[in-house]
Amino acid sequence: PFKSSEHPEKEAEEHLARGRLEETIWALEAAVQRSSRDRDWPSHFAAWLALGRLYTDLNADTLALRCLNKAAAVGDAADDAAVAVGAQPPAPVRRNALLLRAICLLNEAESDTLAEVSACLELWLAAPGGGAPVAPDGSGSLEERIASWRVGSPAAGADAAVAHGLLHLLNQREEALQAFADALVAPADTTSAFGAPARMATKWNMLGAVLANRGRHAHALVAYEQALALQPHYPRALTNRGIALRESTDPAAAAASYAAALQLIPAWASPVIWTMLKQVVQEHPGSDGSLAEAVSQKSLARLRELLGPGLPKHPPDGTAAAAATALREIGRPFAGR
Repeated sequence: PFKSSEHPEKEAEEHLARGRLEETIWALEAAVQRSSRDRDWPSHFAAWLALGRLYTDLNADTLALRCLNKAAAVGDAADDAAVAVGAQPPAPVRRNALLLRAICLLNEAESDTLAEVSACLELWLAAPGGGAPVAPDGSGSLEERIASWRVGSPAAGADAAVAHGLLHLLNQREEALQAFADALVAPADTTSAFGAPARMATKWNMLGAVLANRGRHAHALVAYEQALALQPHYPRALTNRGIALRESTDPAAAAASYAAALQLIPAWASPVIWTMLKQVVQEHPGSDGSLAEAVSQKSLARLRELLGPGLPKHPPDGTAAAAATALREIGRPFAGR
């Protein structure tokens, strides 16, 4: 529907702001095609990056990885049309795509997750324009170089904290919590993957996921509510919130959160969440069976009628003061830093 659009990337932004995510995908696909046809390679790579980001928000990491490979011009999925004419992504696009790619590889690595994520982070660290110091003799492990950069330069920012957090996660260290919390309070940087204000919700969601993986579901919910206050149309955060609510023995709220995610995502992305919703309803069917019936019929309208909108009832206001309060509640700074 966007093939004839003169500016599909702008239409994508408008649909994204309204929570119309399938239309956003179509518009970004049109932006990829149009920019390739026009040989507008900077816009072409940027559209692939935006599409990859959207797929990560949809919890579709396999598709996200394919798009991010194209945005960074790496791997077998590097964009053939651009490569054929020797085009390369702009430096900020490539850096951001590589860092997002490293995150996707946490779930999508083919064999050795640590090795594949580390190799991607090596590319990210060496990419031009990022500000990371280059060791004159190439000495020091990847983690040592990132840690040294973070200590020695305020310019390291949110992206370096996220990269450090990934390595802590892969090595099952508690310091991952501190790194992802540090990313939240890093100086704004609109050219980086996670320093831009628009990515604040993503950072809250990542911190929530790390907390949930450590069994701290109440604190994870604090983080997810911050994410949804900033970005209500955020399927990944809604799904993660549903998981935490289920673990916190609040099945009705969990079902509502899953249903809210289903309201946003394309049908092709919905089977996993329908399964999660069905499981929680089977465990807690309610008094009259109406909820189970709505799930069996996959009636989103009826689910919304029964469960409500599925967002936090008393959301934080999204201000810096609210964020600081949330971090104190969660426990930053964390022990073991």
